[in-house]
Amino acid sequence: YLLDTNTCIFVLKNRSDKPRRKFKAIRNLAISSITYGELCFGIENGEPSLRVEPYNQLDTFTQRILIDPAILVTNNIREFCRVQDLTLEDWS
Repeated sequence: YLLDTNTCIFVLKNRSDKPRRKFKAIRNLAISSITYGELCFGIENGEPSLRVEPYNQLDTFTQRILIDPAILVTNNIREFCRVQDLTLEDWS
C-alpha cells in the first residue's frame, strides 16, 4: 500500500478511527519520498513555534512505514528542479 499525502495527513490528524485501524492492521505500508517531502513542507510552512510536535508525530508515523525513493516523471522540470535531491525525468 502506497499512501498519498492526503491519507497521511488524515491519519496523522486522527480525524477518524477507520484509517487508524487500517494503518495498524496492514503490514506493508509505504509513502514516496515526494509525499514525505510534502509532509515536511507542510510542517515548515506552519507556525515556527508549533513545529516540534508535528515533526515528532511524523517521526513516529514513518518508523512503521517504508519511505520509497521516487523518480518524479514530469514535464515541469523547471518547477521541480528546485527540490533538492529529487530525481526527475521528462518523458515528453
